[in-house]
Amino acid sequence: MSAPAIQQFRVLAAGQFSRPLDSPEGQDLRDLFKTEGLPPIRRANRFISLAVLGAHRCRRHYSGKLPDDCGTYLATAHGSFTDTVRLLEDQVQRHLPITPFRFVNVLSNIAGFHVAAHLGTSGENLAIARLKGAFDAALETAAMDLALGQTDCAMVGGVDEGDDDLALHRSRTKTPEGRIPGEGSGWLLLTADLHQEGALLQHGGDYGDPSVLADALHDARPDCLAVGTSADRHPASLQAAFPNYAVWDYHQTQGWILSNPAMAFAEHICNGAGRLAHIDQTGPQGQWRLWLLDR
Repeated sequence: MSAPAIQQFRVLAAGQFSRPLDSPEGQDLRDLFKTEGLPPIRRANRFISLAVLGAHRCRRHYSGKLPDDCGTYLATAHGSFTDTVRLLEDQVQRHLPITPFRFVNVLSNIAGFHVAAHLGTSGENLAIARLKGAFDAALETAAMDLALGQTDCAMVGGVDEGDDDLALHRSRTKTPEGRIPGEGSGWLLLTADLHQEGALLQHGGDYGDPSVLADALHDARPDCLAVGTSADRHPASLQAAFPNYAVWDYHQTQGWILSNPAMAFAEHICNGAGRLAHIDQTGPQGQWRLWLLDR
């Protein structure tokens, strides 16, 4: 994975929803939609509803008017997980015809379409699906469009849904032992204009040597440290590896979600916390990527 075309973003707004799958809270998104004052989305599946809910919470925290050309960049590890599985089971195992709405709802960019429709924007609308580093890839894509002047701001989010069958979901997503699978939707409204107000999200570099990474962390002086799913460690071993930092184990509170750096950044901003250092590996045995998020 290459370094972003833009090294720094100003975060104009952030919003997220996440939950571990063993928690009853948030199971019924219809109740959340009513609480948020959101109209129901006709014939939408859970993946679409999650995407719109997180984007709505992000938009709610922005007082300005979104430009028409604001881009939407949706990252996901698994896409419309539940409907895709059911569609394939109906077709392959039960030899049933595919229903039109289920087919449409599993298309890669349909959730982004609903997000843009909710926001009232008509800019770039891209969905990026990859098992590891999905949110990083969406940030890079948005960074290129911002650098090219395609848009002045970008809605960048990570969305992944869970399955009601916890054991099945754990198996399919290879959730590590000791972790509870989760689902969620986290969004950041970003601009490359650093003169605007908002948190600063900056790429702190890619490091092949962990000792050099440790030096970079020392120079950054974060208030807390978080680690993504590609390089996750048990909190005790993480604290031992980085003894000088408070460790935020967001996988515990949000659940194990492969695209959840999006939810972590959004939650950190919404909580008004201090300087966050987020590290992850860019692939199996890959370089360490450092992101710094500063209020």
